[in-house]
Amino acid sequence: MAERCRLCGEERPLLLSHILPAFVFRWKRESAGGSHLRSTTEPNLRVQDGIKKHWLCAECEERFSKDERAFANQIFYPILEDPSARRSYGPWLLRFCASVSWRILRLALEQDRFENEWTPEQVERCREAERVWREFLIGVRAHPGEFRQHLLPFDIIETGNLDAEPNINRYLTRAIQMDLCHGRESIFTFAKLGRFAIFGIVRPDDQAWKGSAVQANEGWVGPRQYILPHALWGYMNDKASQSAKAMRSVSEKQQAKIDEGFRKNIDSFAGSDAFRAMQADVDMFGDAAFTRGADGDE
Repeated sequence: MAERCRLCGEERPLLLSHILPAFVFRWKRESAGGSHLRSTTEPNLRVQDGIKKHWLCAECEERFSKDERAFANQIFYPILEDPSARRSYGPWLLRFCASVSWRILRLALEQDRFENEWTPEQVERCREAERVWREFLIGVRAHPGEFRQHLLPFDIIETGNLDAEPNINRYLTRAIQMDLCHGRESIFTFAKLGRFAIFGIVRPDDQAWKGSAVQANEGWVGPRQYILPHALWGYMNDKASQSAKAMRSVSEKQQAKIDEGFRKNIDSFAGSDAFRAMQADVDMFGDAAFTRGADGDE
């Protein structure tokens, strides 16, 4: 039956659409020697994919798919192959980032994830950002204005940091997560797509962002000086800690399945992206780094 498309508002048959791009989950499975994925929210369950919703008509699904393909082919995979590469982009990158941020925010609004610590003004700000991003994505607006998008690429950390979790490299380069974050001053959506993080600014604060803003027409992604709000490091380090803690809670039965799958795929794992991230953590933290699956998703 036809329902109203969440993006264009037309009553049309709706497709089952991903909140976070499907290719990221496919990459993660393939780059870990075919290992199963596990969510940090339910680590005892294997998952194949991310959250999906009947939200978009075929036309709007294609809008998103076209920009996702551009991001995957022109930025995601090339920078995975060569983290030192500089990759240029066009208007499609702002649309892609806004589409991811919009989906995360729309999900939070539909699920009413606003507890007592959210003020009515903050909730209204979220509704305004959702409307502006939606209007930008369907071409009603030329730019999302103050509701900016930031894209941050990650690489292996090779120097120890006493404040870092022992699985920090696996988290920064492997995790797939999403969140809606708010503090005293700022509100933003957060999408962790392997080696990339997208921040959709719902309410900006006075702290500096430098080098990460996605431009409207063209720009480039790659190694450069990035200046970000100081609290973001603590936030991502805490996410790494939560991932490791969740994976340590896996039942003995599921741990046996993980061990069996690891032994079966050990040849594939030895040269994988997941192995390189684990090796970097071991080099930095020694035995403390041994938590299998510590790049969990949610």
